[in-house]
Order: sequence, then C-alpha cells, then structure tokens
Amino acid sequence: MALLIQLHRRLQGIVDLIGARPLARKIFRFLFDLHYRGGRLARSTQNGRTWWLDPEVALRGELQEIETIQWLRDVVKPGMTVIDVGANVGQMTLESAALVGPAGKVVAIEPHPGNLALLRRHVSANGYSEIVAIVAAACADRDSPVAPLRVYGAAPTTVGSGHKLEIIPPHPADATLPEHIIDVPLVSLDRLCKEMGVNPDVVKIDVEGAELLVLRGAQKTLAQSVPAVQVGFHPFAFSNPANAASTIAELMRTLGYQAMSPIASFDQPSDLCFMARRRAS
Repeated sequence: MALLIQLHRRLQGIVDLIGARPLARKIFRFLFDLHYRGGRLARSTQNGRTWWLDPEVALRGELQEIETIQWLRDVVKPGMTVIDVGANVGQMTLESAALVGPAGKVVAIEPHPGNLALLRRHVSANGYSEIVAIVAAACADRDSPVAPLRVYGAAPTTVGSGHKLEIIPPHPADATLPEHIIDVPLVSLDRLCKEMGVNPDVVKIDVEGAELLVLRGAQKTLAQSVPAVQVGFHPFAFSNPANAASTIAELMRTLGYQAMSPIASFDQPSDLCFMARRRAS
C-alpha cells in the first residue's frame, strides 16, 4: 500500500495526542500533492481489498460503507448481474465486479461528471472494463435526453456525493455550498434493462432523495427478475423522511418484497440502510 496513505492512517492518533495536527496536515498535503501530481493513482486497501484508487478516494479510510459491502458479499455470487444505481466513484462497483467475476456483469449508473471520470478510471485501472458497463445518466421513473441536476461543489466536475435530481430548495445543510445546475440524461431501470438485455440478480440504490423515482421506474424489472435490493436511505433528502420511508416500504411490499432491516431513525443526517428482498413463495 502507498506509504504516504499508510502513514496518514497510522499516525493520526499520535499527531492529535501531541497537538501537532495543523503542522502535520500542511506537511502531509505538500508531500501528498507532490507525490501524486499528474493524476497518479494510489495502491490502497479498502474493506479488505487492494485497489488502484484516486489518492483522495484512498484517503477516505480503510473501511467505506462497510454495511453495504457486507450486504454485497452476502448476496452477490460469481456469474451474477449487479446494477449499481448511484455508483459515485465506483467503490461499490469495484466490489461488485470482484464478486461476480469474469462470468458476471455489473452495470454502474452515475450522472455526476466528476464522479464519472473517476468511476471510469477506477474500473479501467483495476482491470474490470470487460465486466462493468458504465451508464452516464441519472436513474429515475422516466426517460429523457435532458434533465436538470443540481451539483454541489466549487465546480460542476467537483468529485463528491452531493447532488439532487430535481430542482427543489436545497436542504439547510447544503444551503451554504456552491451549487451548479447541469443537464444530464434520465433513464429508467425498466428501459435500461430491456435495451441491454439485462436481468439483474442484485440492485443497489444510493441516490440521495431520488429513491422513489428509481423504484417506480424499475417495477417491471423488480417483478420479473426478482433481484435482491438495497436502498440507501438518506433522511436529509426528504422534507418528511418518515413518510418517504413508509412509501418505499409500501411500494416494495406491493411488488412482493419485505423489509429485511427496518429504518431505526428518521432524523440523522447520515445514510440509513433500507433493504428489501422478495418474499419466499
């Protein structure tokens, strides 16, 4: 693993203990930027696997969304087809590709241009270009060549997870962030699966407020292919998160699914996992 990133992970506690974080941060950033200039990737371990990652992604830590990783490891088998809706920079996409192997397929859907650039680099650098199909679009309940996407950050290409599919007033936590409105294509899972000839075994959804739109556009696919489904639930993305969670649960119930892990809270600004799976007949 890259020495700078390993030292960063191992020495943070000592740096805080001696009160040297401001100075240490300046020194580290200077060395880090110098070493990784020119777009070099870092060899880094996350969630027990070693990947070539963008250095900033590698700095996110050794454990990333471990609950989702563990769920994928429980349900994904070699040769399966996985759809990663809201792939971001591809950490769950890489995990899925490793799990399905060369006989499987992963469809990674992501609208954000900054995330897309890193997603493509990560897939290629880790040797999964033949397994992973990348779809540059936002997933919703309808298909459209152009739809507005609100992106948070210094520029429209800033890498991050903050974006909203519909132009609605931002959450108070986002109100002070720079924002940009960009045009992206919309695609429904039902149309995408039909056009690609895909019958998914597993669907992971992490779309920060567009969960219901994705599910409504996937009803035929869910009913016909009966994949295992996980929905990353973001309460901060809804004006009434309890109602949104209830609506998601009811929609899944009508499709023959049941919640396997109920949402315990509706007021925390963090990812709360909502999982569903087809009832045994």
